Amino acid sequence: MSSTANIANLKKITEAIISPQQEDKNLDELCHSLQDLFYKVSGMADAKTMETTGIKTPNGLALGTVDAAACIIDAVRTQVFLKSLKQAIEDKLRDCPEKPLNILYAGTGPFATLLTPLTTVFTSMQLQMFLIEINPQSISYLKTTINQLKIEDYVTDIIEADASDYRLPSGYAPDIIVSETMLQALRTEPQVMIFANLINQCSKKVLLIPQMIQVSAALINIDGGNEQESKTIKVLLEYDAQTALLVKQNKKGIPIFADAAEVIISEQHKQYSHVALLTNIQVYKKNWILYGQSGLTMPYLVMDLNSIKKWPAKFKATYNLGTDPGFEFSM
Repeated sequence: MSSTANIANLKKITEAIISPQQEDKNLDELCHSLQDLFYKVSGMADAKTMETTGIKTPNGLALGTVDAAACIIDAVRTQVFLKSLKQAIEDKLRDCPEKPLNILYAGTGPFATLLTPLTTVFTSMQLQMFLIEINPQSISYLKTTINQLKIEDYVTDIIEADASDYRLPSGYAPDIIVSETMLQALRTEPQVMIFANLINQCSKKVLLIPQMIQVSAALINIDGGNEQESKTIKVLLEYDAQTALLVKQNKKGIPIFADAAEVIISEQHKQYSHVALLTNIQVYKKNWILYGQSGLTMPYLVMDLNSIKKWPAKFKATYNLGTDPGFEFSM
């Protein structure tokens, strides 16, 4: 298929995914079509071997090429991020129409999936992309994808680096920072430190996508592996731009990082089966990925309530940074 046909196909798929009339029943099919297109133009479809092992960093695990590419078929995630970025770009362009928006995309994977489709919506005079990815194999496929889709004019630079400690070039000022480098409950991957590192190098006007990630301690019932009902006990963290600034500047201003949060479960809640961490993501304004809608927001089980011997049960919850970031519970 020619580059012209690939670009036309990308435009058609993108328009369908972000359309207000998009029906959920077709969304999975569209995201698989988007993945197939990217596999084709990047050369991944013809690859004999591909990197499956993640890269350990001082601030979390960066995904291997195959796993990063697979994120596309988390359909709700792909749709909500694309819709949100489109809306955010439109909003920013209304405020400042005389120059292109600078968007920093940290953790692009092999396709920069959450941004490259929007090159069919905006011109290079409206949108400029600064792309950071740690995995050299993903970088190679990303460069081929950009070349095959003829979108070099949209790209300010492609950097092979760890976004959680990368120093931005002097004078570079992004309008939007986008990164989806997370698992549910903000565990394992370096989302927290990527945002903390980058936003502390930017002006107060920079917009983070997602805008806020909320993690709560909750009780849920699991029956045969199916979650039936849940009850939130306590919001543990709402990670947004202000919180990301404090992670670098003054962690004492964030209780879950500085001092353990207490979680109390009363005996009247013994009918639930597990303590879990629930995730809700405000991607942009009214665009949310809610608990259970995506792999990013599936419940993360912490404890079986049958193991509790004394009621009320009291736990301490902290969020640990470092090579294996995430929440830790202790009695």
